[in-house]
Amino acid sequence: MSDVMMQDLTPCVLLEAAEADIADAQIDVAQDYCDNKATKSLCKQPKEAEKWLLRAARNGSEDAAFSLGHLYELEIGGVDAARIAKALACYKLSLKRLEDAKDATDRQQYKSLTRIAKLGIERALKILGGKDPAGKCY
Repeated sequence: MSDVMMQDLTPCVLLEAAEADIADAQIDVAQDYCDNKATKSLCKQPKEAEKWLLRAARNGSEDAAFSLGHLYELEIGGVDAARIAKALACYKLSLKRLEDAKDATDRQQYKSLTRIAKLGIERALKILGGKDPAGKCY
């Protein structure tokens, strides 16, 4: 289901779709727990967002894996190596999934998404002093 269609769903229908393991709906539900405009924090309820992003990442979504990495990097807890290692693993998972699906992805979108994933990897590695602990996203 396209992102545009997901945005048009009522909250009840969106939650029903998320509970039925539709990754795009799970990402949208996670985003409902985050408000990029109204607070200093990127997420009002990061643990709820994490729950839905984990489900979507387990359902194969490269977008959810990236968003989960971003959540670990910026939202959950203070800066600590274990959390940043999880963020790095999620960014790498997102990049791998993008590369695996590049034939199915529009070329411009693929280039943009891989660049964003690589920036996340670079940021996490910088925080970790260049060392990749080879952790798991989930």
